[in-house]
Amino acid sequence: AFLLLIISCDSLTNENMKVADEIVRTLEAEQGELFFMKYIFEDNKEKEYYIQFKLNKSQGIEKGLADPKLLASYCASQLFKEIDKKTIERSFGFEIIINSSIKNETFFFEKKNIKYAWEGLNTQNEYIKLILENNFEKANEILNLEDYPDIDKGISKKIHERIAGKKIESVHFFSDYTNIKENDCWFIILAIKIEDKELLTIKSLVEKSNTDKIIYIEFE
Repeated sequence: AFLLLIISCDSLTNENMKVADEIVRTLEAEQGELFFMKYIFEDNKEKEYYIQFKLNKSQGIEKGLADPKLLASYCASQLFKEIDKKTIERSFGFEIIINSSIKNETFFFEKKNIKYAWEGLNTQNEYIKLILENNFEKANEILNLEDYPDIDKGISKKIHERIAGKKIESVHFFSDYTNIKENDCWFIILAIKIEDKELLTIKSLVEKSNTDKIIYIEFE
């Protein structure tokens, strides 16, 4: 069917624009643009909606330090979490356009995949929360590292030593990862800025079939 593309502006509320502004601030970008797009199928007048976000000149990209697809994953997951629920319910996905002086790239994330990815992200966030609460027993219950026996069993305490009692700000990224079979895990990266001067990067794997457990973890 022939597609006619127009922009639907009825969801450009102040609250939604604040979400976009916060993403721009977090990713140290020059500018961000948020659109709510509407497909109208001319032959039957059916409508489909998706959310489009353009991120322009993020410092991580400009300095060659960040992967555009990972930055796009953060944008999509934050929009899913923070945009008003009515708009999310009627949208089928997120088109993230990463513009830089190097090149421009476009990524599309289906809403259902972002929803499932958040299950893994929430597990990672709960693990860090328990570490900050000195609850190593419960934090270690989230770890199921039998596939990777070489991982230091005291890793939770070592992470605690780096972040406990300090002002931290975190940003998450995710992508598909093949552990045993194709795309069976979420690869999650948590970048934690400590006291605005030190960066701790925690990388983990969460199985898509069991998002309650972290099966691999490392930090640097």
